[in-house]
Amino acid sequence: MLKESLISLRWRLQSEAIVACQMCNSSTRALNTGLDKNSYDIVHERLVLINIPLASQQAILTEMLSLLRPGGTIAIQEFDFVSFACAPAHPSWDILFRAWCDAFHAAGGNLFVGREVARLLRSAGAENVRIHAHANIPRVGEYQRTHLLSLIESTYDLMLGSGQLSAAELQDHMAALARHLADPQTTLIDRLVVQAWGTKPN
Repeated sequence: MLKESLISLRWRLQSEAIVACQMCNSSTRALNTGLDKNSYDIVHERLVLINIPLASQQAILTEMLSLLRPGGTIAIQEFDFVSFACAPAHPSWDILFRAWCDAFHAAGGNLFVGREVARLLRSAGAENVRIHAHANIPRVGEYQRTHLLSLIESTYDLMLGSGQLSAAELQDHMAALARHLADPQTTLIDRLVVQAWGTKPN
């Protein structure tokens, strides 16, 4: 039954072309998509809100709802870093994660937006809001296992610019953490994936 339902949903998404989401080059375009209002059965975003301030989050959800036909579905998926941790604890994890969080938030992001998505949907006017969350346990060799190190590498200049760590300290902590995460005895709990959805009032 579940398989048949998924096939049916996939067919609807493809054949009726009801998905309103398009690739946006900037948050400005997401705030004003130029798409027809009240024209879509479903709109969806993934990992957009985590990167932008609260005012822009609310504006994007308002724009998404405006694209829906009455009764249409809005669905969003965001991370919440509340679960992101390793055990046994390691000082390099604590130092790097704290410094990266500070840099990310200083740039206007919100690593804990996942817990807010249901409230944001309701504030935007969605009804029948539901929420689901889960977190994985990545094993050694899986990409998510060393994702914190990848995040730091991608924001390396931002990390150094914060002044919390020197280049030598940053490299030393990254090497120590890489060894810790390569140990099969280390447990890593990944970021919480939060999915929420609701409907536009009739």
